[in-house]
Amino acid sequence: MTKSYFNFLFLLTSSIILIIQGCSGTQKGILTTKTATVNNGYSVINPGESILIYKYNHTGHSAKDVDKYATKYYFSTASSDNLKDLTKENIKNAYPANHPFHDALDANFTKDEELIVYDDFHKIFKLNRLLQNSNMSVSEKSHSDPMNHDNMKMDNNLMASMKGSMDKMHAMKMSGDFDHDFAHMMIMHHMSGIEMSELQIAKGRDDKLKSLATFMIASQKKEIDQLQSFINNYKVPEIKMNDMSKHHELGEGMKTMMDKMKNMKMTGNQDQDFIKMMIPHHECAITMAEDELTHGKQTDLKKIAENIITDQKSEIANMKVLLSNLN
Repeated sequence: MTKSYFNFLFLLTSSIILIIQGCSGTQKGILTTKTATVNNGYSVINPGESILIYKYNHTGHSAKDVDKYATKYYFSTASSDNLKDLTKENIKNAYPANHPFHDALDANFTKDEELIVYDDFHKIFKLNRLLQNSNMSVSEKSHSDPMNHDNMKMDNNLMASMKGSMDKMHAMKMSGDFDHDFAHMMIMHHMSGIEMSELQIAKGRDDKLKSLATFMIASQKKEIDQLQSFINNYKVPEIKMNDMSKHHELGEGMKTMMDKMKNMKMTGNQDQDFIKMMIPHHECAITMAEDELTHGKQTDLKKIAENIITDQKSEIANMKVLLSNLN
């Protein structure tokens, strides 16, 4: 073969490679917020949040071709326009000094695939919710008069988290069916407990207490799944108008808890305040679960209520021991 023929083959091969790279969008180069465009198959699924999550679908020439490629996720932050694979390791590297955020990531996500979970309760992706919590520093509370306990309660992140969740519970429209209402309110109650536990993991100092908070997150998530499964498969019976307000125990239990917390003196110590707030929070859950055993009719839901009583009584005992060691 002649030299010119080899040159022709080289040029042809190079052209084919360039065409293939061009058809594959920008994945072969460095991805940035400017190159990750809709035309290239990228879309932002959470605009406005601190950590932007990008969804990538391969831009094939046909629907059949697209199905061959798995969806991938990337992210960018306010400090960098470059896109990285959405993994826990990469997220940690993007926030190297935010160790509370690292702890929260490990406590809440066991797999990278879970990083795209959306928090329906707070209307934000869970990843960014954890980042928000970790950024709530103790210094934010130092602007209030340390001797003014009312100001401390208003400024305390735990109290703010609890108040927001309890407002949603209070605003819930009751159906009059005790089983239905208990399941819905307990989900909201557990979600507020999870949020408080996330704050503890992000800001707390005591390792044993952070481990307990991690355990509580896992157990309450499991119970939320069980309660949601019950709701999905439960047909609410027709309720007569005069029976709508017959059972008001759930609301009374919540009011008792809120009254205790309103009179609580916050110290500014994350570990102590977490326990002092979580104990009445657990006591409220126990009361609600006991009411379900008394007034509920569904056997499956009563079993869940029994587990809630057992678990939260045990956790209260553990918290009291930990609190005595902190004092």
